[in-house]
Amino acid sequence: MNRITWQIRVKQLINALLAAFLIYGVYYAAVYIYHEESGLNDKFLRSVMTTVELHESGLVVDKRGLSSVEVTPFLTQKKTLKVYRDVGEWQVIVGELHAKKRLWGELTYSIEERGHYLNGDERNPFYLHSALLEGGKITDSLHQNGAMNQLEKLEDGNVAEIFFSLRTLKSPEQVLKLLSDYDVK
Repeated sequence: MNRITWQIRVKQLINALLAAFLIYGVYYAAVYIYHEESGLNDKFLRSVMTTVELHESGLVVDKRGLSSVEVTPFLTQKKTLKVYRDVGEWQVIVGELHAKKRLWGELTYSIEERGHYLNGDERNPFYLHSALLEGGKITDSLHQNGAMNQLEKLEDGNVAEIFFSLRTLKSPEQVLKLLSDYDVK
């Protein structure tokens, strides 16, 4: 008698687990289909791409081959995309973008950068002194800090990323005029 009761309980447990799995499968399929057909996934992707390209300096989201967005059972949308940067005339993939949006939450993202094309994982940009652009004298301290030495060692045809600041506020047209003697993209 005890053995029969035990077998019935095991069968009921297995049936309950199968029913729960079936309900979960139907629920997840319905959620996935709803997000695809209603355009919520497309809206999420557009939001991610626009946010990253507006807030991250020089990064562009790779829009080729966009596959579907992962939707979790708790209605969180997740997506991993490649990001690239224009380096000279080339577009170089510099990392991965991990974006997530909860049901009633805000859009969050993180960028995992890879700097392999720069001979290492660190970004070491050149810093250009404002005196070089404004026609002022280049002081000995500028030579001593290595900025000019780094620039002088660049051979023709190489690409360098340079950051600079100006002492006075200038319009974009005025900045482009200051840089007109250089091949700047």
